[in-house]
Parts: sequence; C-alpha cells; structure tokens
Amino acid sequence: MEVDYILKDGLLVPVTNEPFYGSLAIKDGLITGVGDNQSILSRFSGEVLELDGSIVIPGLINTHTHLAMTLFRGVADDLPLDKWLEEYIWPLEGKLKPRHVYAGSMLGCLEMIRSGVTMFADMYVELDQVARAVEKTGMRAALSYGMITVNKDKMGVQSELEEGVRVYRELEGAADGRVITTLGPHSPSTCSTEFLRDVREEAEDGLVQIHLAETREEYREIKERHGISPTKLLSKLGLLSSNTVCAHAVHLDSKDIDLLGSSGATVSHNPTSNMKLASGVAPIPELLDNDVPVALGTDGAASNNSLDLFGEMKTAALIHKSKKDDPTAVPAEEVLKMATINGARAFGLQDELGSIEEGKKADLVIIDNDSPGLTPNHNVVSNLVYSTTNRDVETVLIDGDIIMREGRITRFKEEEVIQNARKHAEELVKG
Repeated sequence: MEVDYILKDGLLVPVTNEPFYGSLAIKDGLITGVGDNQSILSRFSGEVLELDGSIVIPGLINTHTHLAMTLFRGVADDLPLDKWLEEYIWPLEGKLKPRHVYAGSMLGCLEMIRSGVTMFADMYVELDQVARAVEKTGMRAALSYGMITVNKDKMGVQSELEEGVRVYRELEGAADGRVITTLGPHSPSTCSTEFLRDVREEAEDGLVQIHLAETREEYREIKERHGISPTKLLSKLGLLSSNTVCAHAVHLDSKDIDLLGSSGATVSHNPTSNMKLASGVAPIPELLDNDVPVALGTDGAASNNSLDLFGEMKTAALIHKSKKDDPTAVPAEEVLKMATINGARAFGLQDELGSIEEGKKADLVIIDNDSPGLTPNHNVVSNLVYSTTNRDVETVLIDGDIIMREGRITRFKEEEVIQNARKHAEELVKG
C-alpha cells in the first residue's frame, strides 16, 4: 500500500500501551499502520523518514491558554493576581486590536510547535484572528471567546453572549476542520448566575471552558454571595458535565472533588501559573483518586511565562510530590497522559488524538533520543517528563503534514513572526 510517510525505526511511545521500537505509516492525515520495522516496511511503501531510534510521541495538547498574551510576556511580573490584572493586564488588553491578536497568536503557535504542542485550547478575544493563525501555522485548536459580565450594562452583557455564540457557531470547522469551538464563560466570579444559565442553554450538549476556583478570593466571594462553593454553584447551574473543561480548580473541598468526579468534567491543571501568581496548589492526587480526568495547560504567557508543555509536565510531576511528602504522587506515566490522551478526552477527541494508534490522526512529535539530557534512556517515559525540553523536539506533524522538519518551520517564516510580534508588543506596552 502506498502511503505518504513511513516513520522508520523509532522508539514509539503510544501512551495507551508500552513503548517499543518500531515504525508507523501515515496516509491522508491518519496513522494507517503501527508495528515492528519489518511488518510496516513489508506492508507499506512511501517516503521514509529515518528516525534512527528517535522518540515518537503523540502531539501534546495544551488545554488552557490565552494565546495572544504572548505579547505581555514579562509585563508586571511578581505581583498579586488582582493587582496584576486590574492595574496592568486589563488596561493593556483594552488596547488590543485584531492585528495585535494575530501577531501574538502567531508567536504563540510558533512557540508551541517548537515545544511539541500540536493542539491548544484558547479563551480570549478576537478569535477570528486566532483561527487565522491556526490556519496559517497548521495547528489544531479549541477556541472560545472569554465572556465576562462584570461592570457591563444589559446591552454589554447581551453583546458578550452574542459574540461568544457567534464564535461557537461560525468558527467551528475552520482551518480545514482543525478548529473546534466551545463556549467560554470566564468564571463564576466574573459572570452572573443568570448569564451562566444562558450559556448552559446555548451550549446544550456542546463544550464549555471555564476558570474554576482559581484563587482563595474567588472561593470566598462566591461562598459569601451564594452560600456555596464555585464548584457547587456550577453544578447547581447544570454547567458541570463531561463536556466541561475547568481550568485551575485549585480551591476544592472534598464535596467539590466528588462533584467533579461524578460529573465527568475535566480539570485543566496549570501548576506553573498557579505557583507564579501564588494561587495555590490544585489537589491533583485527590482528583485522580476520585477518577477526575486531569489534563495540562500553561495558562497565558503573561502568567507562566512559557507555553512549553514539557516544562509543565515536569512541574506537575514534582510539585505534588513536595506538597504531599510522597515521591510516588502523580507519577510520570500519569503526567504524560495528562499532556496527551487526557487533553484529547477533554474535548471529546480521544478517538482521534492523544495516542499512537491505527486510525487516529497523525499528530506526532519526534524527539532527539541522542540528546545529552536524554542519555542514557533507561525509562523513556521518565525521560520525557523529567528531562525533555523544547530544544529536544526535532520534527512535528499535524494531520500528517510536516509542520516542523528537523528544527525548521515549513509553513511560515519564523523570523517574520518574531519581528512582527516584537513590534506589536512594543506598540502596546510603550505606545
């Protein structure tokens, strides 16, 4: 059978099965064969990519970010969240034009491609520009307009809902089907309960992204206003389900964890951002013990300050060991699932993405197994989580297309993206 590519003689890490040395075949954007070298080479013919033992993993999935905030990287660091938002970030966001969002989104896509991320979830503004960047770069995305009702009159609130629904309906399937959409109410503290009910009705059985219980202040505010926790409020409003992705979920009590477990909602764990903003440490071991699906996110580059999911994996694996005084807490195997198959599951794509299996989309990352930091390779999964950096990423495929080949971006000019982002960032911050 003639195929587009054969990835020959690599260390394949399927995620859902044990790693092994072998080859795989790709045709029309799909993985059409996975097996030992001899069986694949006897069944398929096509362009051969000689891996020479390089590591092959499913593309990483960043389940929470605000992509164009790459333009704010390094602005107002080391400040409390409220001051950071109210005195710096929100005023800067008020200056954003569509061209700024496109420039920042292109930069974010470039950074993620170089970090082995093939899909991201974005909650921000000017989503048409983000979709445009997805189309240009070849990435995959789940997009939502971040809806907020605080300090808005009735007309402003209605406008927020209309824009959220427009993005939800009009951008679905953009970029040759690589864009899916969700509704994106910002949080229970920045959206009224009436508005959240409206979102639930608009969503029906569709996807919803929302910030949940990120800070102690948010938790106290909701408790004082409604008499229940943010998680219980979402459950009461019918917004907790297997179609809900809850970003952060730091401040939870045992009943909140039970509710998340029974609902099927996914928690997007953002440990670096939570540490940087001193929001706290999410109870990930307890969530996992209660069968809550946990995925990984970076949050925006203004509060991380990176979109590198390898770094996020290492942080996620380490922080809970320290917090729990337990070196077995949140093992490497679990963290790799968070960055791959659990991210796919969060958006209902577990049958298409997140593992190396025949019939799934060919979103794949090839990693240099001869890197000094990955030598020796006694345990490839441990090396991926604890030792791999974005510098080890060699080649990235999305939908079977080679987006980066041996360190070279193939679909756009990297230097132009960086220069354009720098220009637009300086205009916003200094202008």
